[in-house]
Amino acid sequence: MQKTLVIAVLVALILGACASPPDPVPPPDQEYDAARALRTQIAQNDLAQFARTENQRGDAAFAAGEAAYNAGEYEAARAGFNEAIENYTVVVREGFRGQAAARKTAADAQKQRAEAARADVAVPQDFQSALTVYNQANAAVDAGRAEDAVPLYENATTLFSVAADRAEEARRRALNAVDRASARREQLDAEQQRLEQEALEGEIEAAESLAEPEGDQ
Repeated sequence: MQKTLVIAVLVALILGACASPPDPVPPPDQEYDAARALRTQIAQNDLAQFARTENQRGDAAFAAGEAAYNAGEYEAARAGFNEAIENYTVVVREGFRGQAAARKTAADAQKQRAEAARADVAVPQDFQSALTVYNQANAAVDAGRAEDAVPLYENATTLFSVAADRAEEARRRALNAVDRASARREQLDAEQQRLEQEALEGEIEAAESLAEPEGDQ
């Protein structure tokens, strides 16, 4: 029995020696790059203001993941980067939603200005171009693509502003033309009144001349 026990121990030792070591944990380079890309996107577009809590959590998780990565603790690094990605994703989503809402407000203001100036009548092509881009921005928001909507709203704001400017200028030109015509009409009326007055005075003088008695012969 003692011999059997010795054999069993030897077999266990041999099997243990032959067992392959555990696979090394690969570095989470993909997660690292994804978290870093989101972090850069947030900074470049000033998105943190729209989700400050999630951005702070993301920064903390990213810092922890980076420290673990540099120390070769890849499992901990992967967990940190994934947490950062989760929070940064919220920041990006809410950030672009907030930016799109702000840009829409600006576009709405210029749209109302253009409508008040009757740009749809005065400069219909300009107004329709702006309206097309504006509707594209709205559609992008409805489809969950707020990031795409931001530049569209900015473009629509510019186009509505141009349409409003041109319509207002056309209105000013029309009013100036009316004013000039009115002034000319007043001038003509005054000239006509002067001529009529002169004619009347001439008739009176002529009548008075005829009515005077003849002088001594």
